[in-house]
Amino acid sequence: MCSVIRMARFALPLVLFSADAADAVEPALIFSDRMVLQREVSVPVWGHAEPLEQVTVSFAEQSKRATADAEGLWRVELDAMPASAQPRTMTLQGKGDAVTLEGVLVGDVWLFSGDIIGLGYYQGRFEKGSRMGVYYDIRPFIKQDQQAGRLPIIRTFVAVPDGRDRHALRPQYRFDTEGNAKWATYDPAGWSGFHAIAYFFGREYFKRINVPVGFVEIGLDDLASMTPPEGFEATAAMRDLAEVVRTWDPTSPAGRTAYRKTLSDLQKWLASTRRALGAGSTDLDDFSQVPRMPGATPGAIAPTTYYNGTVHAIAPFAVRGLILKTLQQNQYDPRYSDKADALIRGLRIAMNSPQAPAAFFQFRPPMYWEEGEVEDQSVWMRFRQVQQGVSKAPATTVLPAHDYVSDPRDPRNWAERASRWAIATVENQPIRTGPVYDSHKVDGRVVTVAFKQVGRGLIVGDKQLGEPVKPAADTPLGGFELAGADGRWRGAAARIDGRRVIVTSPDGADPLAVRYAWEPRPKQANLYNQAGFAALPFNTHP
Repeated sequence: MCSVIRMARFALPLVLFSADAADAVEPALIFSDRMVLQREVSVPVWGHAEPLEQVTVSFAEQSKRATADAEGLWRVELDAMPASAQPRTMTLQGKGDAVTLEGVLVGDVWLFSGDIIGLGYYQGRFEKGSRMGVYYDIRPFIKQDQQAGRLPIIRTFVAVPDGRDRHALRPQYRFDTEGNAKWATYDPAGWSGFHAIAYFFGREYFKRINVPVGFVEIGLDDLASMTPPEGFEATAAMRDLAEVVRTWDPTSPAGRTAYRKTLSDLQKWLASTRRALGAGSTDLDDFSQVPRMPGATPGAIAPTTYYNGTVHAIAPFAVRGLILKTLQQNQYDPRYSDKADALIRGLRIAMNSPQAPAAFFQFRPPMYWEEGEVEDQSVWMRFRQVQQGVSKAPATTVLPAHDYVSDPRDPRNWAERASRWAIATVENQPIRTGPVYDSHKVDGRVVTVAFKQVGRGLIVGDKQLGEPVKPAADTPLGGFELAGADGRWRGAAARIDGRRVIVTSPDGADPLAVRYAWEPRPKQANLYNQAGFAALPFNTHP
């Protein structure tokens, strides 16, 4: 294990903890009342106490003991537990007063990187028929919950600090959240502040899997800034960034070398500045800038800085899997797939969940003003194609989002597809995403396209706002185009033939290439598999 990782895990400055920590054991901030622990795996519980203090953690008829190290860091591992919706108490006992955490459940915990927006934001946010969007009526869902014999058990934890402290040069074990770093419980009597995607995801997941649902939300930022150092170390294509991050750690060999060089440069700067001042120089060229210590500029977006300031404080909380949305800002990055791979690998290592499956969403259709800001509209399709490369990462599924055309921001769309994937993962279903282009064969005017991830078969689907996909037997298959020797793309007739799609040239010209859903807002693209996942866009033109 590299020294950067050792520093992140064990170099625990006492100043990061409150003054009253000496009176009682202090758990890490993610351990609070009403939390959800991951079922069927060992569960790390950690925190701070006085150096060498013995700490006992008791929960679910088991007790685990640990001794705090010289910096006061302690950690125990609870044995794997079955799911339980019965609220229980966790007790943490040191030499002072015991700490009790009430209402603790055991179920499935999902780490989510994406928009953190409350249900109340959507309710009536937009006027019906306006250019800004549509009217979201959340109330029918809440009414259904109130009338149900058993409410969905959904709890969320938001790991995003308030203010400007989201990026940090060093791993943070605490951050200022003004008391908001705690688990929230879904309650239909006070639903407006509960997080939208977590609600719709948990609702479907609980209905099918029937275990408490925990949603740990870490927000989103630049891919590299979100990545733990371990992710760069584990990804061959990211070794250069791994080396950069190592130079920021003065306890590593690379870091010591970088710091020694900076100290040498400082000594030279001090000598030259003294000479210039002593000589009364009036030439600004005699006064150079102070050499900067290794590391990113404070507050800057740089590799690992968002992870340090936001995610590190909750690692390694055990999770079932990862659900990741990303920002548009990375769409021009030629190393996008490698950085996404490093992020996924790094989060698995940091969260002590090496086998955790990951769902990685493609970018949604752009809003009309976003289209207007881009001169070359093909950038949206190329970006989705690049994102598809993320599926090469182990146990990673790329989920399409190009069919969210009615309103790309509707949280029900994202939650429905994410929960569908998560349920398929937990139930070990073989189909966890949409049909993926496999090959094509040209025969005169006809192109036959074969797909993977077909499952029980292909369908023409009807995707309405926030609703699951429904078969649309009387609707023609759309979204396919063919190009001939002239390179001009033309809309083409297409039909499903078993596990294949037959595409026919509309004008008698012999086609050379075929593509599907290849526009920013592909309104005609309606190919799905029977599992309800949209076919992923593709283009056979080199």
